[in-house]
Amino acid sequence: MRITCLGLASLLLAALPTLAAADAPAYYDVSFELEQHGQPMGHPRLLLEPGEPAELLIQKGSSSEPGYKFHMVANPVSLDDGSAGVALSAKIFRRKNDAWYRASSADFQVQPGKPVNMTLGDRRGGKPAELSVSVTAKPLTEAEYEKLRGEMEPAAKP
Repeated sequence: MRITCLGLASLLLAALPTLAAADAPAYYDVSFELEQHGQPMGHPRLLLEPGEPAELLIQKGSSSEPGYKFHMVANPVSLDDGSAGVALSAKIFRRKNDAWYRASSADFQVQPGKPVNMTLGDRRGGKPAELSVSVTAKPLTEAEYEKLRGEMEPAAKP
C-alpha cells in the first residue's frame, strides 16, 4: 500500500462561523484510521494550515488497481457550546478504470481530538463497509507544528 500526501492549489470550504484571527491555531494535526472491507489499511497523518487544502492519496499496487483520494480542508470554528472546534471539509474520490470519481463528501465540525467517522459503501448483510475512515483533528501551535514536521516525511508537491 502506498500513501501519498500532496498540497493542492485551491479548494473552497463552505462558509462557516470562524474564530477571531488571534484565536485561530497556526496549524492542524489531522490523523486518519483507515479500514477497507474490515481490514486495517493504515494511519496516515496530515499537517494542515487553516484554510489550505491538502490531498491524501491511497493506492494499492499498480495505478490500474482501485485507490482512494481524500481532499481535506480544516478551519477554526466556534461550536454550539462556544468552545473552539475544527471545521473539516472532506471529499473522497475512488479510482475505477484509471479515472477518479467522487464517491462521497462531508462537511462537519468536531471537538479537537475527538474522532469523527465516515464510511463508503454498503454495510447491509453484516458485511464491513468498503472503506471506513476515522478522522481526528487538533490545533497545533507553531512550535508543535515545527516539531512534528521534523519527525514526518515531507509531503510531495504537485
